[in-house]
Amino acid sequence: MINLHPHTPTIRHILALDNLLSTLSKWNILDIPISGTGYAIIACEASALNRFNIGILTISDLGAKGERVDTSGDRIKEMVHLIDGTTTKYTIIPDELDQIMLQLSAWADSGELDLILTTGGTGLGPRDVTPEATSQVIDKVVPGLPETMRSASVKNTPLGMLSRQIAGIRNKCLIINLPGSRGGVQDCLES
Repeated sequence: MINLHPHTPTIRHILALDNLLSTLSKWNILDIPISGTGYAIIACEASALNRFNIGILTISDLGAKGERVDTSGDRIKEMVHLIDGTTTKYTIIPDELDQIMLQLSAWADSGELDLILTTGGTGLGPRDVTPEATSQVIDKVVPGLPETMRSASVKNTPLGMLSRQIAGIRNKCLIINLPGSRGGVQDCLES
């Protein structure tokens, strides 16, 4: 039994991938009871022994220059740790379409990651190109995840409906775009 404080985020949208990930032959679906919050469904490789490997890709021009602290990437790390995931890869890159595509492809094709969470570049600004980059590298779109995340975000801010995040699969690696704010990341991962 994993004992978590009742208000601890459970990253429900990542953990509730039972139907999607059960179709991927290299993954096991594990039901883990969590005291006070029910069950969490965790997807992981058979060899991972109850852990799964996560890459966090922060997309920020200022962050890549060292001119902005990566609070959203830090929040993802905190929340991933709560479910006993392992942040295997982490980097910050600028809002450049080709660079984002290259990084996502390299990580997903490496076979080292089960999940890639991006943060940033999902808004309406001219340099916000994360969804476009992601859509060019994924094999299959998983529309339900971002729909659920946007629905949850709108409850806290009407601007949540403007987020353009997408999710999809490449080489058995799930890629999920998240907003570039700490609060947006938390809203999405708690949904």
